[in-house]
Amino acid sequence: MKKYILFLLLLFVVACSNDNVSSSEQGKGDIEKEEKNAPANKDTRTEEEIEREGRLAEVGDIAEDELGKVELLNIANINEVIEHGPLEIDFVNAKIIKWSDMPSDILNEVSRFGDVTDGEFDYLQIKMIVENTSDEDISWYGIDNLVTDKKQQIDGVSEEFLGNYVDSDYLGNVKKEYVLGYILNDSDIKDLRIVFSYVDELNTYERIAEKLDYELNFE
Repeated sequence: MKKYILFLLLLFVVACSNDNVSSSEQGKGDIEKEEKNAPANKDTRTEEEIEREGRLAEVGDIAEDELGKVELLNIANINEVIEHGPLEIDFVNAKIIKWSDMPSDILNEVSRFGDVTDGEFDYLQIKMIVENTSDEDISWYGIDNLVTDKKQQIDGVSEEFLGNYVDSDYLGNVKKEYVLGYILNDSDIKDLRIVFSYVDELNTYERIAEKLDYELNFE
């Protein structure tokens, strides 16, 4: 049941990143779902850019589905490739999102990962595409920890609530895409520290790269 619920959560987040978006500036009444081929907020990006960055692109964008409503509170468009040993981490963006109006079973499951008082919560969503550029099979656990400027430390593995955590076995010449979610105690953050896991050779456990610190800023 847990895996099924987390799978639904991930599908919801990904779908809301690409469809059914309207802007809070369009009015405070009922928000109608838009057809997939209809323009959302007069988005001038290409379909490739929307697929990469997600439909929620501007602060105030809102999306709804049977699993609830999400609103984009802040965004850091990073689009930077970070070299980490043989890995190339294409860090696409980081978003702060409010999630509300979700079904009770989803709410109960999410409550295991943080404070969901009043049936809603704010969370950090990170999208990255990671490629092992070598022929070697490696071991890598993705994000070890995150630290906000509100003094919240988040375990990058155990507190990831979308169920899209990084599989530690990373075979040679593969590329994987991740959408990760972490509940925030205080979403009014400006600075975020991300600690990426060390990289080891899969079979010998020989250390290839030490942990890597990365700093990002929400304007």
